[in-house]
Amino acid sequence: MLNALLGDGAAAALQTANWEEWSDFVETLSAWMAEPKAATVTLSGADYTLPDARPGSLTATGVFAAPLDRASGYTAALLAADGTYTADALTGPLNGVYSAVTLEWDHMAADGGEGIFRRAKLTDLLAEYGADTCNGLVLVPFKCQLDDSDLTAEDYNAEGLLNYPVLADVGSIAINAGTSADGLKAAKSAALWLYSNGAGEDALTETLGVVTPWNTAAGTTAVTAMQVQQVGTGILPGVALDTAAADALTANELTLQDSEKHTKAERTAFVDGALAALGAE
Repeated sequence: MLNALLGDGAAAALQTANWEEWSDFVETLSAWMAEPKAATVTLSGADYTLPDARPGSLTATGVFAAPLDRASGYTAALLAADGTYTADALTGPLNGVYSAVTLEWDHMAADGGEGIFRRAKLTDLLAEYGADTCNGLVLVPFKCQLDDSDLTAEDYNAEGLLNYPVLADVGSIAINAGTSADGLKAAKSAALWLYSNGAGEDALTETLGVVTPWNTAAGTTAVTAMQVQQVGTGILPGVALDTAAADALTANELTLQDSEKHTKAERTAFVDGALAALGAE
């Protein structure tokens, strides 16, 4: 859809667009959806033109659909702070998240309608839409208004945090402590099969949507090809948040719903709420 709207290469250019280009694109696209007419946007330094008429295949009613996982949007901020949960380290990155979240709210489809973009992990999208629909996905990072002065981490820079997506959280396979001897044996065999057998590795990447660090995805479908591409390019590691923190971050974002004027006081309240949700000192 992105290439159909803007021409060849637009999807790739959007993935590496900077914050100014991204936010200008969202606002231009939103205005175009309300009243289609030719409009030029700049992405990754190149110009692309929205058509003068709305394609019949475009059913979205807003730029964004409601997120499936709001907490996943905080990965870049937490990585920028080098995992340091202090107000000094997190205030700058969380201001960047505020800009991203308000941009999303301002251009979200009404009444749960469809959007062109949706904040989610790949596993969320697979569960919501199924693999066939996800075959046409383009991964676009959740872009926050970050600059290098917001970073205390040495392993990342602002460009990488803007350009690399988060596909999923790092996870482990666990076996219940109370499992019977037979169940334990079967579970160990299943885990061994998933990670050592070709069919098992196919199940990991193609059925479960898991991205393995050694890049075993076959690339035979668009979803797995996307995984192969992103593993080779760069993926931000998901940050593990407990349920209480994720729920508190979600509730804090919901306070911005229907906000019409984004004031300094609102920004400060949002950052303070996010700091509290993360247990920052």
